[in-house]
Amino acid sequence: MRRRIPARPDHVDTILGPGTILKGTLQCQGAVRVEGQLEGSIAAEGDVYIAETARVKADIAGRHVALAGVVVGNVHARERLLIGPKGLLQGDFYAPKLVVEEGGRFEGQARMTGNDDAAPEGAAREP
Repeated sequence: MRRRIPARPDHVDTILGPGTILKGTLQCQGAVRVEGQLEGSIAAEGDVYIAETARVKADIAGRHVALAGVVVGNVHARERLLIGPKGLLQGDFYAPKLVVEEGGRFEGQARMTGNDDAAPEGAAREP
């Protein structure tokens, strides 16, 4: 049985669908789900969900960040970072909690922190 990684799936404000390519900054006051390709940065006040079909080359900031696809960039999760069974993070992360499911991969440096200001200069931040 295939498990999906929830990023509050009952409430997603912005969806970047499959087949969509975005280069630039995606800012959202709520939750965002990326199913296509994005290059740049994501800054969300809510949750960020990167689907299996997604290919993201960006710094990401959000409350909960869930990766089921491939992300090349740094992640700043205010509450939790979850890397699913097919998820891959190539970059550093800053989060108070980390969950890596069996099969999930992480290549980079980790900083476990609950302090929103702990991310270094230049890391993505929410709006």
